[in-house]
Amino acid sequence: MSYLKLFLIIRMMGITINEPGGLFLEVNQTICNALGYAHEEMLQMTPYEIISAKAAAQFPEKIKELQQKGYVLFESIVVSKDRKHYPVELNMRIINYQGKPPSFPSSSISQNARN
Repeated sequence: MSYLKLFLIIRMMGITINEPGGLFLEVNQTICNALGYAHEEMLQMTPYEIISAKAAAQFPEKIKELQQKGYVLFESIVVSKDRKHYPVELNMRIINYQGKPPSFPSSSISQNARN
């Protein structure tokens, strides 16, 4: 795969980086646009504020799997600012972000959240 193609794929994905159990540390414009939030607004939020209650119930199990394996891929439901629900596929990995403790970046690769 060429670097250009990879760049274009990544640019279309909603990407977030958050503290374990905490606030978003960074979000890209794609996820902001898809969910209807301003960048600065999302940086004051946690992932639990943008996922459905049903999806939130599965997160402890998925976080445990993430901590054991270092990555996890699963389907979830995100909720936009206008309260619409969208199915997404989350790809989460543990990384060290800007010298901070391990963070959980995730990327949504669902077309539904962008349309």
